[in-house]
Amino acid sequence: MKKLIFIITLLFNVLSNGQEKNNEFYYDHLKEVQGTDYVIAYHFGRFKVNDSKFNSLIFVNTKTGEKNQVDFPEDTKIGMPEQIKIDSLDINLIFVRVNSSEQNTNNKSYSFNPSKIIILSTDGKTKTQLTNNDFFVKHLTYNKNTGAMVVSGYYDNNKNNKFDEEDKTDIILYDLKTFKVINKN
Repeated sequence: MKKLIFIITLLFNVLSNGQEKNNEFYYDHLKEVQGTDYVIAYHFGRFKVNDSKFNSLIFVNTKTGEKNQVDFPEDTKIGMPEQIKIDSLDINLIFVRVNSSEQNTNNKSYSFNPSKIIILSTDGKTKTQLTNNDFFVKHLTYNKNTGAMVVSGYYDNNKNNKFDEEDKTDIILYDLKTFKVINKN
């Protein structure tokens, strides 16, 4: 009888502890959004091998406490948000690099597809994909005098999510006020 009670108690503790950990999360990389009342928090699960299920950004208004959550698909890994603030051109926005992940056939490891660029408003209420789905970003920078983002990368012509000799490299310029392509090389 004592063994049965011990086993039931042990089983109950293990199952309830597993439930708690499944729902736990924390915010990391808190970052002030300059020129606004907002702070950005990066949100992810602590106990998952593939944390991408929990990917979101939380924009917190430090005056009112209002929170705006920006969700990304389950198979997405997001990078740290970065702010572009150019007062002379009235540009103040947040951008993140995002990668979709694919589970390998062994169901244990994940590979990440090349990056896309997502532009967010400084309060997190609007989200715009800057780069096209068929263009994979490798490097980027922006010019504070012109308000242009310069993005280098490639078109995955054979659709294998890898950079190889069949793919076409390119450098694309985007206007950060309109989010439109300025020109392609």
